Amino acid sequence: MRISNFLILIGLVLSSCAIQVAPGGGEKDVQPPKLISSVPENSALHYSGKTIELNFDEYIQLKDVATQLIVSPLLKEAPVVKLKKKSILIALDDTLSESTTYTLNFGSSIADVNEGNVNENFQFVFSTGDHIDSLSISGAVQNAKDLKTDAGFLVMLYHSNADSVPLLSRPDYFSRTAKDGSFHIHNIAPGRYKIIAMKEGDGDYKYTPSIEAIGFVDSMVTASDENIRLSVFTEITAGSINKTYSEIPGKAGVVFNQGVKAKTIQWLSDLSRLELYNVRWSENGDSLSIFYKNRNADSLSFRLPEAFPKDTIVIRLLKLESRQGRGLGFNISPLVPADQPYFKPYQLTANRPLSKVDLKRISLMEDSVPLTIELTITDSLRSSFELRNQWKEKKNYSLIFYPNAFTDIFGETNDTLQFKFRTKSETDYGAVSIKVDSLFLGHYILQLVDGEDKLFYQQEFRQSTKLDFSRLEPRIYRLKLISDSNGNGKWDPGIYLQHVHPEKVLYYPDNITIRANWDVEIKWAPTW
Repeated sequence: MRISNFLILIGLVLSSCAIQVAPGGGEKDVQPPKLISSVPENSALHYSGKTIELNFDEYIQLKDVATQLIVSPLLKEAPVVKLKKKSILIALDDTLSESTTYTLNFGSSIADVNEGNVNENFQFVFSTGDHIDSLSISGAVQNAKDLKTDAGFLVMLYHSNADSVPLLSRPDYFSRTAKDGSFHIHNIAPGRYKIIAMKEGDGDYKYTPSIEAIGFVDSMVTASDENIRLSVFTEITAGSINKTYSEIPGKAGVVFNQGVKAKTIQWLSDLSRLELYNVRWSENGDSLSIFYKNRNADSLSFRLPEAFPKDTIVIRLLKLESRQGRGLGFNISPLVPADQPYFKPYQLTANRPLSKVDLKRISLMEDSVPLTIELTITDSLRSSFELRNQWKEKKNYSLIFYPNAFTDIFGETNDTLQFKFRTKSETDYGAVSIKVDSLFLGHYILQLVDGEDKLFYQQEFRQSTKLDFSRLEPRIYRLKLISDSNGNGKWDPGIYLQHVHPEKVLYYPDNITIRANWDVEIKWAPTW
């Protein structure tokens, strides 16, 4: 028993010693895994095998290797990658091309197990011929509309200069952009190449117009070229019908992929039975709303013979009887915030067309003083209206719609609705004066946008000039200039097969901070 107890005591002491940790914990490992050997060797020549083994100096993990690993030139069959302790095993199930340099770029997929240190953009190169191609092409990709960059854009090289190549063929070489938009395609054979940038959607390495974004340059590039700039855009192709819907009994609609110019409607339904009230196209023509009074109609059908000559549009309608007890939601809502600009009408909208307005059931108060109602219907559908009273600065207003103030086309009326708002003063707003120099005669659009490119104000002009934006809400703006080459008052993307580039965009280098009761002056000489 004494010997046994002694052994237990020794074991406890040794266990206690084994789990002690130095107060500082030692230096933290910040080094990524390093390649110490491989089969074949990195930059091997005349390789014709089917497997590759990469051995590192520590235990490793693979992160998202399926999307991070880029093999250039492309293989028909993706390699099979397995992890074994400190090694990566790669099976090549494809036949390698003769006299070709292959590059395996692992991106950010290789990291150590303990600290997650990443071996960024680790590359393994081999050749099936008697030399390693060593030329490279580099540059940057940006979004043509807002000049933003992102990781993951494909940049592809083709031996052929045919326009149809990116639509029909996979690239001869390719890489992907980093987050800052930069790209590098390494180990390229000498020669000239067609270069295409693309935001891929379906993983086939081929361009699908109107779905995937594309960028191109007009001439072929040479292996070893640098600073190539590509701007990607999504083409607007032939119009199509995105969806049809029946929102509520009495309303149906159609959404298109772009604005429809030819708006002639050929009705196939019996309009007298449908009791058609009115139709309304959106401002840019990309949607159509249809209002009808027979809320128990089954369906409606029509054609747009000029815009979509081959299509018949059929919409199955929601019936009133199927919605009983669920509330049809006739309501009125303001289109402005609680802080109302004193120089603008107070705008409201109804979710269905109005057939009657009873001004006697509307009350408008300035503080405690009643005002005469100055109401104007502002659209042909009779669903939008404005109060055009002369507002005073820094005043509180109360607007009450009593029951039955509004009656919609179905005979339904509103409940009591109350809205309160306060007007601002002239000193609550700021202004900016912008002198734009060094522009050739043309058509331009100057916009004030925010960091997400949301548009607040814009002005069009034709040459170097001075533009004033007044009564601006205090916020941080960006100044955006568009070279509107077709003069249609908006930015347009390009058309790849017609070699039409997207319209050029520039941003003023600094943000513009607008403060209340403050004027800003800017001089800008844009350089395209």
